[in-house]
Amino acid sequence: MLENYYFDTDKQRFKPLDRICSYCGNATVNNEDESFYFKIFKEKSRLDLIVYRNVKYSEINLGIPRCTSCKDLHKKIERQSILTLIAFHLFCIGYILVSISYINRMPLGLIVFSCIIYLIYFLIISYSSFSSSNSDLLKLIQIVLSLKYKILSPYEALDKNEFIKKLLENGWKVESPNP
Repeated sequence: MLENYYFDTDKQRFKPLDRICSYCGNATVNNEDESFYFKIFKEKSRLDLIVYRNVKYSEINLGIPRCTSCKDLHKKIERQSILTLIAFHLFCIGYILVSISYINRMPLGLIVFSCIIYLIYFLIISYSSFSSSNSDLLKLIQIVLSLKYKILSPYEALDKNEFIKKLLENGWKVESPNP
């Protein structure tokens, strides 16, 4: 099942044997450490009692082949997505503060538009938890920005890799199991 990977005992991870970049599809991978490494999890057992919860799971660290230029672009996209997310939050908070202070002078259409902006913003923030919402937004922003550079985002390559698809179909998950 792991024919395209070998286990690195020093770093405790499965390194890819493929030499073609999974993100751009053109370049060859010169250094295995530039590959995109991520963890997948499979739940072994779960114990849910009234006052105690316990989850046991297996964890594998896998690599997806990535060339140097895609790694550099992914770093650039990550920085841009963080700045975009911060700008989005600052814009929404600023818009909310300004519209609240001028609410008595605003036309009805602008008040309705402001309410829609508030609703969207607070739904995004309250979705699951703040950190989870931000990570989902960051992934979405990274996917959109990677389209600009015509490469796959780190998370899109998970869907394209046949071996990872098989693992996910067999019950492995990208998210860590929560107790």
